[in-house]
Amino acid sequence: MKKLLNALYELGKTYTEKEGFQKIDLLLDDLSKVESVIVAEFEKSGDYLNYISTNEKKFNTDDTHLYLYKKGSSRGTDLTPSTKITEVEKTFNLKFLKWLDNNKKNDSIVNELFNEIKSNEDLIKEDIKNVFDNLESKKTSPLLSISIKENDKINIFCADSLENQGSLFSVIHKQLNLTDFAKKLCTDYDIITRIGLHCSPASHKFLKTYPEGTMRISFSPYHSAEDLEKLKDAINF
Repeated sequence: MKKLLNALYELGKTYTEKEGFQKIDLLLDDLSKVESVIVAEFEKSGDYLNYISTNEKKFNTDDTHLYLYKKGSSRGTDLTPSTKITEVEKTFNLKFLKWLDNNKKNDSIVNELFNEIKSNEDLIKEDIKNVFDNLESKKTSPLLSISIKENDKINIFCADSLENQGSLFSVIHKQLNLTDFAKKLCTDYDIITRIGLHCSPASHKFLKTYPEGTMRISFSPYHSAEDLEKLKDAINF
């Protein structure tokens, strides 16, 4: 029996090396027929994880290991957070969100993802539905997955949900002091901000930004979507 198992092991090893498989590929389901991936994108900035947008990406078989798709029970979630969309509402609630809920106690990032998605559930679900409805082809079920981008330049301080977010937020730059950061935004982008402790040193001690403080940015009803894009480019220069 031992010789038989060793022979099977060597046969499998030879096959995977010949085909150029990674070990992880042997555990994942075949996605070669998938045409599109709907990706809910998040950004990690310091202690904050924020939902950014949902977009379609054309599937590339070389990226199979990035999406980590493994089908589970038809009555439960898949074995991984990525899942194939049949109906947006059902897939979102019974597969996507349910998987995060089931696994949030096992990993801090999964817990942050669940809380951020739950706080913006209607918005994210609507974004997924809009992308799904506008797919060029639905010959095969698109894959729903998650992308987390690490922001290595700035930390953003804001509310934990859109419902609790007012018209202002704060940022700090990891590579520039506040004075130089504010000066660059003013000189290069015509964006006026306020830096310091904002008459609230206790708040900054809580946020661990004392004694330097943060850069505060506020909006008004007169700002446009173009202004927001300009601000985004400016603080991420």
